[in-house]
Amino acid sequence: MKPSRVGGAALVLLLSSAACFAQPEPIPGTAAVEPDPTAEAIYLQAMEADRNGRMTESIGLFQRAAKMGHPGGQVGYAYLLHKGGYFEESFRWYERAAQQGDALAMLRLAMQYMSGEGVEKSFGRADEWLNKSAELGNFQAIGSLYEAYHNGSMGYDQDNEKALFWLNRAIEQGSSYYTRILAEAYRNGELGLDIDNQQALELYRRAASQGDLESIRYLIAVYTEGLLGQLPSQEEVERWESIKESL
Repeated sequence: MKPSRVGGAALVLLLSSAACFAQPEPIPGTAAVEPDPTAEAIYLQAMEADRNGRMTESIGLFQRAAKMGHPGGQVGYAYLLHKGGYFEESFRWYERAAQQGDALAMLRLAMQYMSGEGVEKSFGRADEWLNKSAELGNFQAIGSLYEAYHNGSMGYDQDNEKALFWLNRAIEQGSSYYTRILAEAYRNGELGLDIDNQQALELYRRAASQGDLESIRYLIAVYTEGLLGQLPSQEEVERWESIKESL
């Protein structure tokens, strides 16, 4: 869902009456739930209203879908509550959606546990929800875990093995950016890997074929200067220059 198109004060005013309804009872378990067809229709209307800047309408529709148990509606409503500064209410709606198996809600819960917005800070709970989100394939959660273990940030200890695990999970989702990151690791001997020019070259070529501009530029340098153990090749330079120009 796109960020609000109305100012902060206006959003708070719009949500002031809605927030009093944001008191969901907890639902045990985290099994994914099939949304009610009527709730799904209301959720889609909310998304359409949001895309077209009809904020007052979208808030009401997201709230309706949320109260009918639609996970996407709950996430959308929680997002708007959070934007309006209603952190405790947003947390509860994210929690309700997460308990239904919504990976984005799990990510947002993790972030609120990290920041302490609307809930007491808890690294343990943040880690739990972040990992659940990543295991369900949420790309942002996967990337966050890679960055956290690679840099030793967000309260995590630096750990090359775990960073490499999550890096490969991101690559499995087709990320050209993270494919290039792994290529650089093989080129420079990072993340506990031995330098492997051939593996680095293959990964750069894969990322470049997926449209990663930095990889394309590096391949042009490879075949211009004879890097990574390759002989200079005008044919390869022209090939990658042509691909770069087509992007």
